[in-house]
Amino acid sequence: MIKKNYLIWNNLMIVILFLFAFLLIQYNDTRYYNELAMEQVKNDAKLASDNIRVELESVTAQQRIVSETMANDLYLRKWLKNEPDPGEKTLVPKTLSAAWDVREENQPYDYYDLYLFLKQYQKNYGYTNVFLVSAKTGCYYYNGGLNKIIHRRSRFDSWYYNFIDLGKSYDIQFDRDETKNYRLSVFVNYRITDENGKLLGVVGTAQDVTNIDRRVYELEREGNLRIYITNMGNAHNSFTESRGYYKTQKDLAELFHFKEEELKEFESREQIIEKMNHMISISPVPSLNWCIISDKNTEQMMHTFVIKSRNSFLYMLLNVVISGCISMFMMGRTNRNLVLRANMDETTRLPNRKYFRYIFDKKIKRGKRKVYSLVMVDVDNFKTYNDTRGHRYGNTILTFVAKSMKEAFDRKGVVARWGGDEFILISYMSPAMTKAMIDNLNEYLKKQNQLESISLSVGITIIDPKHSLEELMENADKALYAAKTAGKGCSMIY
Repeated sequence: MIKKNYLIWNNLMIVILFLFAFLLIQYNDTRYYNELAMEQVKNDAKLASDNIRVELESVTAQQRIVSETMANDLYLRKWLKNEPDPGEKTLVPKTLSAAWDVREENQPYDYYDLYLFLKQYQKNYGYTNVFLVSAKTGCYYYNGGLNKIIHRRSRFDSWYYNFIDLGKSYDIQFDRDETKNYRLSVFVNYRITDENGKLLGVVGTAQDVTNIDRRVYELEREGNLRIYITNMGNAHNSFTESRGYYKTQKDLAELFHFKEEELKEFESREQIIEKMNHMISISPVPSLNWCIISDKNTEQMMHTFVIKSRNSFLYMLLNVVISGCISMFMMGRTNRNLVLRANMDETTRLPNRKYFRYIFDKKIKRGKRKVYSLVMVDVDNFKTYNDTRGHRYGNTILTFVAKSMKEAFDRKGVVARWGGDEFILISYMSPAMTKAMIDNLNEYLKKQNQLESISLSVGITIIDPKHSLEELMENADKALYAAKTAGKGCSMIY
């Protein structure tokens, strides 16, 4: 067996461990940044909900205050108490000018004063409608006069009866304004009662949804998300469809595949829901009885994140592979050098005995050639060189002989140093052809040294794979002994 060196395998294990560590770090980083990105999406969705909630509360706050002020106004209460009963034959003027024409001094239910009262509020605050509905007569008064007399059977009047049945002091609704060609508006309805809590009527204000529309769309563009508003406790009215960001509960449930019990939870608490590549922020607004839903679509963001993570992974993996290949190449070359050093004779730079055994096993036992020759070589009179001229000179002779044999059998065999002044080689030729090569080498060596002749005694035997190296060497040694007996400087075949 040759002396093995495991540096290359150690290096491979280091590369594998490094790759595993990189994959683990990449996985942790990917998961961390994914969680960070999702947390940012949650924050964006919640921030959008908070912003629109503040905007809506701000926009409707004045309406609520003004409506509440009118509901508590003593003039309105007195006027409603003195309004003629439905059975009385009283002609109600439909416009402000008509009310002026029928106006009477000191009449407690002066229509002109009522219309002027509503008109003044509408003008002062810029509302599209300021109205009053009498519980006694069902008359719907507004800042332009008498709109109509409401009826429970009319779907456009359902808001009033639903609000009264709701039992709340006020509510806020999206509804169509009949006095403005059914333009969608935000209504604030406030209950008017007397000192005993008896219902006198409903007063309120309306403003166009343009301001809310503009702010919602601005927030959607800024946050790259969708915002929805739904009714969560206000009275139902004739406006039962969805429009843009305003969604009915039914449409909202279909949009996000919510269940009925999930919708009920929206009224009580804020929550963040991750559903079908959507980050949904639920923000109830108790003061408005509305619920704001911010929807951030995470599909594109996650697609971009996956692409960046993949590119980062491939880039790092490429670096690891390239670094590993370079390292493997360098360590492989270093390993080969170390193996050669460990298995080469220092003096002659030929394979040593241990390495030759490995070569023999590899070439003979596993080889496909049919004819090999084993050659044992002994440098004649080598002891004399060492004794008369020193070991340094003897090593020079060994080095020269080794170099000459290696050149002679280049690609035709493997030369190794067996020990001392002995060499061993595997020839890829028959014993006869090998003998001819050795004889030519002997003639060459005898002519090279001017101080004294260099010669080799050589024993050759054919290699039979059935025999062990020791058995073959024994045969070659017999031939070598015969060459020595024959006078040295020659070769013999066993």
